[in-house]
Amino acid sequence: MTMALCQGTFRSRVMGREVHMSAALPEEDGPYRVLYLLHALGENDSAYLRYTEVERYAIEHNIAIIMPNADNSYYTDSVFGENYLTHIASEIPQVASRLFQISGKREDTFIAGFSMGGYGALKIGLSFPERFSKIASISAPADLTLSGQYGSPLFAKIFGPDNPIKGTEHDIETLAERICRDQKPFPEIYMCCGLQDRLLEANRIVSGALREMGGFRLQYHEAAGGHTLDFRNEHLRNVILWLTGEEQDA
Repeated sequence: MTMALCQGTFRSRVMGREVHMSAALPEEDGPYRVLYLLHALGENDSAYLRYTEVERYAIEHNIAIIMPNADNSYYTDSVFGENYLTHIASEIPQVASRLFQISGKREDTFIAGFSMGGYGALKIGLSFPERFSKIASISAPADLTLSGQYGSPLFAKIFGPDNPIKGTEHDIETLAERICRDQKPFPEIYMCCGLQDRLLEANRIVSGALREMGGFRLQYHEAAGGHTLDFRNEHLRNVILWLTGEEQDA
């Protein structure tokens, strides 16, 4: 099987400027299942193409993988910046559906990411559960108050000078509670983190809270490793297998 690799820019109405996006997809006729794959802090939309086997995964699993650029935004509509959440949660899927033969069905639509991208996947997937059927995070700062950036100038720019997180739309537990309260569809969730990762406690706390809520089909995994690209690359394949249903206990 051959595949198509696309990298380019388009004019974003939400951002008011040109933005970058990458995609890997099979060349067979669609519609394809689609994964929106979100990058980490300090990376861009090309990161997975350069450092992982994402092209091979698109071929082997017949899935379109869309990789937007989010800069260092934490996938948030920033208080003093740009509207990255709206851009990536709403505009990117609209653009991708016009360009590529991707399915519009919820059961075929997934979101995942590493580190900051893992937080973005949880945040976007739980903010729009009617759009995404599966969410996966690798080494995510699942509780931002336990991340190394909490209280930083970057967080002040994104979230405001007091870094309001708990009980807001920036808090993963709060977003999950709203799904339960409002009786919205429950996305399936996969979370994994390294035993030597500084974010391990945050992942344990949030995964435990999600499990206690009930309703969510949750897989949570811990494995040897730190907050590294090697850990991401090793576990990304497990995420793909879980998303596509090819390995139920990835």
